[in-house]
Amino acid sequence: MILRLLIIAASAFAIPVSQGFEAQLAAGLTVTIDRIPEPVAVDGIPMTVHRVTGAGVPELARRIEAQWRSQGSEVKALQQGSWTLRSRMLGAKSEVVQWRNGPEAPELLWSSLDATGPLQPTPDAGLALPAGCVWGRSVSGSSGPHRYLQRSARCTLSVHELSLQLQHSLPSQGWRLRSATDRGLLLDRPGVEALLSLDTHQGEQATWLTWLRVEHSR
Repeated sequence: MILRLLIIAASAFAIPVSQGFEAQLAAGLTVTIDRIPEPVAVDGIPMTVHRVTGAGVPELARRIEAQWRSQGSEVKALQQGSWTLRSRMLGAKSEVVQWRNGPEAPELLWSSLDATGPLQPTPDAGLALPAGCVWGRSVSGSSGPHRYLQRSARCTLSVHELSLQLQHSLPSQGWRLRSATDRGLLLDRPGVEALLSLDTHQGEQATWLTWLRVEHSR
């Protein structure tokens, strides 16, 4: 469950996103298109996500980028792990498409968000951060009987120092530590499980924290 929600959230977290999915671009390609039905919100703004799988994914990605450029959009490129990303912004709207060679078949996520849409309440993180950490973007929603929240934070502590401080403070916040390394903590408490990962970016004097909390409906 946590891994699937991370994939959904990644499309929102990587870059701002929007616009609708234009299925005609997939004409003649061997692909399966599914709209992820669960509601997703980025900083309280509702987002739509489509997932595409099949051998035609690389060509679909090429067509999308070509269409964006033909419409005069500035297209930004990014590589994030195994994912290749392209994004554009149109006024208050933005779009991101990302694709990779998945474990079973090529996979593409096309996400859309309209910053002028109605805001939804952002769930409380349920985690108090050490001094020197500042929360950033949040992604929240539901998947079946589960509700989830993913948030990022930038911290001035080193990865090792941050991991030690979190391991010390989390039990007093009601979290049970199931496993811990310098790069991540696996936690739970009644009805909730959580993953906390730590990372650094080359050339930055900071640690990036990612918090994913999954709440199980009773």
